[in-house]
Amino acid sequence: MRIIASILFICLSFFTAVTASAEEQVTKFSTEYLFDEKKDFNSRELIVKFNPSVTDSQKTSVLQGLKVKEISTLDKGDFSLLYVSREEDLLPLAEELLSKGEVDFAEPNYNFSSNFAPKDPGVEFQWHLSKVELPQAWDVTRGSAEITVAIVDGGVQTDHPDLKGKIIHPFDIVTGSPVIYGDFHGTHVAGIIAASHNNIGVAGIAPNIKIMPVNVFKGDSASVYDVVRGIYYAADHQANIINLSLGSRSYSQALANAVDYARSKGVVVIAAAGNENTYLRTFPAAFQGVIGVSATNSNDEITRFSNYGDYIDLAAPGEGIYSTINGSSYQYSDGTSMAAPIVSGVSALILSKNPFLSPDDVEMILTRSAIDLGLEGRDYYYGAGRIDAYRALQQTPGPMSPIKVPASIFRIDGFNKMNVSTEIYKGTRVSVEIKNSKNDVVKRLVSNKEWNGGKLSLSWNGKQDDGQFAHSGSYKIHIKVANGLETMSKSAEIEVKNVVNPVIKLDRKSEVFSPSISKKLVVPYSLNKDAKVTAAIYNSRNKKVKSLTTSKPIKNGNRSISWTGKDKKSKTVPDGKYTLVIYAVDSQNRKSTVKRLDIKVDTSKPKATAALSNSLYKMDGKTKAKLKLKVKETVYIDAYITTKKGTKVKKIASNRKYNSGSHSLVWDGKNAKTRYAAEGKYLFRVEVRDQAGNKRVVKSPIFSLQDWRKPVIEGKSLTEYRNTGITTFTYKLNKPGYVKVEVFKDQTQIRTIQPKTWKKSGSQQFKWDAKSKSHRQLKDGKYQYRITITDAYKQKAEFSSALNIALTRADIVHPSSIPKK
Repeated sequence: MRIIASILFICLSFFTAVTASAEEQVTKFSTEYLFDEKKDFNSRELIVKFNPSVTDSQKTSVLQGLKVKEISTLDKGDFSLLYVSREEDLLPLAEELLSKGEVDFAEPNYNFSSNFAPKDPGVEFQWHLSKVELPQAWDVTRGSAEITVAIVDGGVQTDHPDLKGKIIHPFDIVTGSPVIYGDFHGTHVAGIIAASHNNIGVAGIAPNIKIMPVNVFKGDSASVYDVVRGIYYAADHQANIINLSLGSRSYSQALANAVDYARSKGVVVIAAAGNENTYLRTFPAAFQGVIGVSATNSNDEITRFSNYGDYIDLAAPGEGIYSTINGSSYQYSDGTSMAAPIVSGVSALILSKNPFLSPDDVEMILTRSAIDLGLEGRDYYYGAGRIDAYRALQQTPGPMSPIKVPASIFRIDGFNKMNVSTEIYKGTRVSVEIKNSKNDVVKRLVSNKEWNGGKLSLSWNGKQDDGQFAHSGSYKIHIKVANGLETMSKSAEIEVKNVVNPVIKLDRKSEVFSPSISKKLVVPYSLNKDAKVTAAIYNSRNKKVKSLTTSKPIKNGNRSISWTGKDKKSKTVPDGKYTLVIYAVDSQNRKSTVKRLDIKVDTSKPKATAALSNSLYKMDGKTKAKLKLKVKETVYIDAYITTKKGTKVKKIASNRKYNSGSHSLVWDGKNAKTRYAAEGKYLFRVEVRDQAGNKRVVKSPIFSLQDWRKPVIEGKSLTEYRNTGITTFTYKLNKPGYVKVEVFKDQTQIRTIQPKTWKKSGSQQFKWDAKSKSHRQLKDGKYQYRITITDAYKQKAEFSSALNIALTRADIVHPSSIPKK
């Protein structure tokens, strides 16, 4: 798209305040006028004047029940400043108060500004500055050097008096060189956006930002390929905004991909709509995600040349725009190419106020704050309306609110905490640190935490990363917020007063210690700060027995101190009661509370006796062998069942605690593998330990175990005997006994396979050749084999199994008898 520039006479636009006649018609009930959203006021604060005759109790009665909080009063004039929790409650609350006779009037808490005015001589020719309310906007921000607008266009004169010092990463796509030469168009666009407020030339919209000139033109034309390369270059070099005062009627997928790439990197893309006075689409302005800009004149009308259509997002001044040109000069120019950089400049102010806004966030702020022109609502000529810089900044949320702390002085006493809070914008990562007066980080409260927006609340107990309490002095709470593209931080100064007394904590009140068992008694304790520790052992007569440490410097944290049980002459102390006394003194000679630990020195073995309930244990699967254990102090026991020779059969108690008195230990007759033990001689072995670790082994008298369980035989319920010769049959016994095996036919004994024979428990077998007692082969048929067991105590059991003998197979067909088919 070629740009045709022409010099026009500037048409100044003036705003007129409310006339005196209009003011005379305004009353306290003109709430629509007073609370017009176009006016600048705090949306949650209300100024109310009560009648002079209203008492405090009457005022309280009026405000009671309303969703309001009185945050300030002014006795002169009976004014109150009220705070409402929701913006939408402001007007209804004012109307409700006005209905009460006690209230003289209620009005918004309007905002006043200084309306900064640059002194650059060319400002008088820049009608667009006042049109989009930049003087008021500059009281909020004039841009940040952290924000960069890439101008993908013709070259920019980088040493122009109004542009030098703000150029970053210039590049000529055509020549592949960082050296770039200015032309009229690119330099004019750059000046609109960022010309310095330096008392010469003109004033840019965002004078404190950086610009990135990217030349894509050869003369008056540029190829799509070079424009695409320019967009990728700007996005990869951390541009925040790309201004595209160029375009074509032809759709390009490569250009669409480049725009999508820039958007994916968080870049706001703004493009001119074109100057052919047509509704036909111009690209890249018509791409989804690109802010397409039409041009207006000083009367807020669409210009005679501006393109229009459903792709127009915003309108901005574009006729008779005075700005920088190459040759270190200045000139007027017309075109949507002038309107687009006005939107880019305002977008730079928005991002300067909050660099963490997404491209969608920026577009939403621009469109919501625009002045609706033409038909009501969005239309083909103006989109959402003509851009308004001040309104846009008013609707731009801050990235982070001031850091709130309860007081500027934090007195660290070891128990209290300092609460810290701030509001942080969404989609960021947050780090919170405490820094000392040398700017060294002493405590990391939060490290690179993902934040989805809202209030961040945390606290600091005064401890540093090394675990020590911070010394008295000046510190600051430093909060850093980043989103991958931009980083910003805020700090709050605090004065620390360290008034922490040393504190020693013991995790127990008493100990029992046997020097003959343990080499030393280790007593853990915690110390809240670095201090000198003194500790000693005293006997029951309060006489010092042993000094363990005297004014020894100890670092804060979890520590321990030990005693070997010996006195100052290195002799083991006698059994009795002793006390560990320990305290600390810090560098300011502040002494901790003295802590005491009672120690009982005990080297005597615990007393215990064991008695069996019966010397014979008839194990039947239900009854248990029992031992009665009697102890005279609190003990811990390990108990075992052993054979007569001392082999351990099963552990029946592990570190079980028993208080003084009588206790029972039982055994169910099973071994460690949960199988019933064999008959024989056994005993209980009990290892008794007192609290000091002294141990005594107690053995019960030997007792006999008899297996009185009912004998049980397990086997197959049916056996098929189909082969001649000897077959092996298996069965299982739950206990040993005399076993007899017989074969029957209809209750008639055919043969005794195994006479009474002593068999062990477990799997057993017998063999049979399917012959009778006369050794003749039995005929096919149904038989039974019967197993009988008699244990040592004359207890019997019997097991029968069906036995089918089929030695001749009538169902077998020989191959020779199969008929042919």
